[in-house]
Amino acid sequence: MKLCVNQTMQGLLTRLLGAVALVAWLLATPGRPALASASLHGPWLTEDEDVVIEIGPCSAGLCGRIIWIQGAADARNDKDPDPQRRSLPLCGLTVVSGIRPNGTAWRAATLYDPEDGATYRDVDIALADNRLRLTIRVFIFSQSTTWTRPAAAIDRCRAGESRP
Repeated sequence: MKLCVNQTMQGLLTRLLGAVALVAWLLATPGRPALASASLHGPWLTEDEDVVIEIGPCSAGLCGRIIWIQGAADARNDKDPDPQRRSLPLCGLTVVSGIRPNGTAWRAATLYDPEDGATYRDVDIALADNRLRLTIRVFIFSQSTTWTRPAAAIDRCRAGESRP
């Protein structure tokens, strides 16, 4: 009988410790805003403040297209590794695609950098305080950039149009 009492006590203690650990974890975990209330939609000014990318719906989830380029609306996609895409205007070019929720953040399937023609996969995107932080990871290295909302209305470029 002594053996049964010890097993019962041990089971109760295990459950009690598990419940205490769960409550402690819930109390220690900082509250996070609900992903559904966080909107990536709309224009975003890149960190260098020379390009605005508008995020909106597309067939791949959400995508980001260039809608403003400082002083170079007629710039071409001349760094693309695909020679057939080098003549495309940067204005209107999709540079972020396949954005989908990933837990409490977002993930983009691809991020294309027209400055060097590189395409990055599985880009982490965090939205906080009206800022987007995009993080690219390659092996053990990572690099981040932060986009913000433009302060003023954007005069959208149109492909092939030249503006000062």
